[in-house]
Amino acid sequence: MGVFAYCDAETGATVFHVIPDSSVEYEPSVIYSETDSSASGETIQSDDLPGYFFLHHGRPQSSSENVAKWYPSDNIRRYVVRYLTSNSIFGGNYVGPVKEMLTPIEGRQRQVLELGTRTGTWTQAMAAEFPHVHFRSVDVIPMLPHVPISNVTFEVYDFTERLLLEDESQDVVFLNIILEVV
Repeated sequence: MGVFAYCDAETGATVFHVIPDSSVEYEPSVIYSETDSSASGETIQSDDLPGYFFLHHGRPQSSSENVAKWYPSDNIRRYVVRYLTSNSIFGGNYVGPVKEMLTPIEGRQRQVLELGTRTGTWTQAMAAEFPHVHFRSVDVIPMLPHVPISNVTFEVYDFTERLLLEDESQDVVFLNIILEVV
């Protein structure tokens, strides 16, 4: 059983994500979100997921022909351990002038895009460190439900086709686990 702690940026409380057993099959659910948007014209509901994802040996995979997987994308423990290892090696969530690039600007909210959400660990940690910044994390398959955080938006769509964002709208782009998607 895995237990992973996350910081809730709004309350400062520690939230625990418990993974009971890797062999447990989770029942599919229909989830409707308050963050649904018709602005992109391509928002999908949970009922529509079978057209975008399929199960292969019990693992969700993207139905898109543009997405090649080198290895299974739903190994939660692997991604959390990878995050913790990277954090230890690099001494934090980022290297370089990220802190300077995310300093507040009067009259404008900074924007960060993460491609390859997986567990969302990096985005949640960064959102706690930079509460004045809006983080958008995009992945090609849903991996797990995320705790709602006011400055984070999690999206799932085939970003290999195109990003559903305006050009030059992001201050920082983080390519997380992007080598899995070719």
